[in-house]
Amino acid sequence: MDNVTMFNFKTYWNLVEPHLNDPEVLELLNSGMRTYCSDNPLAVRISWDRDGHKGPWFFSIGDYWKIETELEFSESTEFADFIAKYESLAASLGYHYGELFDNQDDPKLNQLKQDHDKELLETYNRTCPQPNTYEWYQCLGAERYLAPWQKALAEKIFPDYEWEIYEADWPCNGGYPIIGRRSDCCTLIFDIFNFNRCSVKDILEGSGLLKPRLAS
Repeated sequence: MDNVTMFNFKTYWNLVEPHLNDPEVLELLNSGMRTYCSDNPLAVRISWDRDGHKGPWFFSIGDYWKIETELEFSESTEFADFIAKYESLAASLGYHYGELFDNQDDPKLNQLKQDHDKELLETYNRTCPQPNTYEWYQCLGAERYLAPWQKALAEKIFPDYEWEIYEADWPCNGGYPIIGRRSDCCTLIFDIFNFNRCSVKDILEGSGLLKPRLAS
C-alpha cells in the first residue's frame, strides 16, 4: 500500500471546486440525485428537482448529519453566546431562561420566545454543511448513484490516471470509491464519502483489492 494515496477533499478542495459547475459534472450530479430520490421515496420525501437549492447532504438517509450538526452546534461558542444572550434578556423581564418554554400570559415573554426560536434556527442552520464545501456533497446513501459524478470529477482533476468505480463493502459504508492508477504504479483513491471515515486499507479491503490472488 506504499504507493496508494487517499485524496483528501478537505485539504485539496481547491482542486475540486473549479470543476463542480462543469456541464458534464453538474448533469451527472443532478441525474444521480434525481434517480436516488426516485428510488428512495420513503426515506427521501422531497424531490431533488423541486428542492434543488438544498445540498445533496440534506437528502442523506439516516441521522448522521442531524447528529453531527447538533453535536457541533451544542459544543460551539456561538451556541453558548446565544444562550447567554437570552438568559440576560429573560432576566431583564424578570424570568429565568427555562421559563421561555412555559406557557406564559406575558406578551413580552411570548415575543422573546418567538425571537429566540427564530434566531436559534438561523444559528443552527449556519452549522449545517455549507455550499462550496465537501460536506455539502456528502449525501450518505447515494454513494452508488453519485459514483459516475465522482468519476467525472476525478477525470477532470487527474486526467493522467485510469479511473474505475468499485463497490466497497463494510467498513466503508457500502461506498463506491473511485480508484485510479497511473503508469508509474501510483494508485489514488477518490472517495468524497469516506475519505475522512475510512483508511486506505479499509477501502482497498472493502473493494476486494487486498484479497490474495489464487495461484494459477
